[in-house]
Amino acid sequence: MFLVRDAEKVPSPCCGKHMKVIGTRDRKAIDRSGKKHIYNIRRLQCEQCGKIHHELPEFLVPYKRTLAKMLYPLKL
Repeated sequence: MFLVRDAEKVPSPCCGKHMKVIGTRDRKAIDRSGKKHIYNIRRLQCEQCGKIHHELPEFLVPYKRTLAKMLYPLKL
């Protein structure tokens, strides 16, 4: 299991206000070789409107279970 944390304050995508951490959840992803990984991501709640968001790193795509580099291969 990998812990995913961002060091800076993240503004809410819905209204731009501050968000507070309300917990974590596990997120599963499969790499190119078929190996499964589990990432522990933070659940954040907007202090203004109360909506809940998940802090995803760049390599995870929302609503997909494969890593981003599998969906969008890098061109060298």
